[in-house]
Amino acid sequence: MRVLVLTNMLPSPDHPHFGIFVARRIASYRSLGVEVDVVANTDRTKGTARVIAKYVRLLVGAVAVSVRRRPNIIEAHYLYPTAIVAAVVGLLARRPIVLVAHGSDVDLDHHGVVATVMKWAVRRSSRVVANSPATAATVLSTYPGSDVVVIPPGVVTSAAVDKHLTGPPVVGFVGSLADHKGPDVLLEALPLLPDDCRVRIVGEGPLGDSLEQRAATLEVADRVEFIDRVPPGELSSFYRAIDVLAVPSRREGFGLVAAEALASGTPVVVSDVGGLPTIPTDDCGTVVPPDDPPKLAVAISAWLERRGDESVSEACRRRASEFDELVLARQAFAVLESVTK
Repeated sequence: MRVLVLTNMLPSPDHPHFGIFVARRIASYRSLGVEVDVVANTDRTKGTARVIAKYVRLLVGAVAVSVRRRPNIIEAHYLYPTAIVAAVVGLLARRPIVLVAHGSDVDLDHHGVVATVMKWAVRRSSRVVANSPATAATVLSTYPGSDVVVIPPGVVTSAAVDKHLTGPPVVGFVGSLADHKGPDVLLEALPLLPDDCRVRIVGEGPLGDSLEQRAATLEVADRVEFIDRVPPGELSSFYRAIDVLAVPSRREGFGLVAAEALASGTPVVVSDVGGLPTIPTDDCGTVVPPDDPPKLAVAISAWLERRGDESVSEACRRRASEFDELVLARQAFAVLESVTK
């Protein structure tokens, strides 16, 4: 079977983490022997005219590939706005479409023509794949009657590697330095953690300067390390070198970094938002309310007390095995097969 994947997010040399979950799904399909053609938008420019132009290019490219390669089915990542492109291509090529919703692309409070067109596009789809139960619930409330199935994005799971933690305890954060990711909440929790605890924050974004200023105000600047970027291939080493990963998001469709950390044997403390609560079990992580530094600190401290406990790492990897990218890719491909029969 040949699959045409349309996506408005895919990694590029300048943005290696941009839509990496889509790239992993494509690679997993191909490793399973599926023929995959990809038409992607990697242009992050803004402005109404530029946005319209790049999605016109996505549409034209998708139509050209569908004519030349004759895919059996179209899989489109991110409901808005890719669903509209996919619906048009599917109509022209007379092919079924499956939409993949990642969370932030669903509940956007559309109005007028955009809302009407989005409803048409979602109705034209044969199935909607949601990355978490929370995203699925939002899809159903926004587009009642949709045929929705939950399949999370996958992570690489490999043979266990001992953590061998040395030096002071370290809490990690990986993600965009943006308000919805909550890096400021972790900084506010740091003074409540043991005095020897350090924080490593990996990411870039609009809050970068203000976070450094806040660390200075809280008098913890000497305990915080800001790292702009860690290449995708080196993230597992980063996770293995920390004691706990904090994911204090205020909004999150799934929370891929939490599953990645578990795969490296590192426990996680996550906010009770979106798909995050579905990732850890009690033996490998803790769920706390968002915007609550004291409770975040208490949960992190509890895991720091179990530093070096190999049973924790084993529990983390055991849970992560349920998010293995090949296992989940088989589930996603089964959905595509069911639609084409």
